[in-house]
Amino acid sequence: MNTAQLSITELGITGPAGELLANRFFRQKKPTTDLAVVLPGLRYNCDKPLLYYTSQALAAREMDVLQVWADYTRPDITSLSQTDQTLRMVSDAQAALQAGVRARQYKRLILAGKSIGTLLMAFILSQECPLEIAATIWLTPLLQIPFVSDAIQKTTAPAVVAGGTADSTFDPTSVLSLEKLPNITMLRVVGGDHSLEIPHDLSCSLTALSDLVETILNLAC
Repeated sequence: MNTAQLSITELGITGPAGELLANRFFRQKKPTTDLAVVLPGLRYNCDKPLLYYTSQALAAREMDVLQVWADYTRPDITSLSQTDQTLRMVSDAQAALQAGVRARQYKRLILAGKSIGTLLMAFILSQECPLEIAATIWLTPLLQIPFVSDAIQKTTAPAVVAGGTADSTFDPTSVLSLEKLPNITMLRVVGGDHSLEIPHDLSCSLTALSDLVETILNLAC
């Protein structure tokens, strides 16, 4: 990111249990009315390629970017039931969104998520949103979960859906339905895994990442 145009801080976000929620907030030094919230995967944080470069692309489009950095692999989280773990993550995502919205007078919101982060996006979109949804970015979405695929289909704003054909979450039936929708740009990475990487093919992996960044730049222009 061009740090000359950004200040990098942390918002005071309180989770449901009263603890502070780790985050990074990239704030444009000049006025902006657009906010992007980036939700990580379970073991895929915002410094890993897909989310790092997604955040860079969104910041390059002169919007503030809030990254959630919660660690859900801690024993106190993994010891919960799967339902309680999901509720915890949803509550954290909602708290992050509320804190982000209060950071400035925004008008529009972009949501981006990776894997489990796309499930959290689906929950956010099922509630009344405080801002206009400008676009959504679904990275290796959990399409095998009907709630996620339904949320993408109901989205009327421009959306990017990126998945690899070698990823078990890349449900072919859902993909075929989504590809028919005019507001959705589908990035299908042939041979791509759950990180959109093609094993043993660095060149193609980098090309896929480059294609994703270019698509996001066009989406957020």
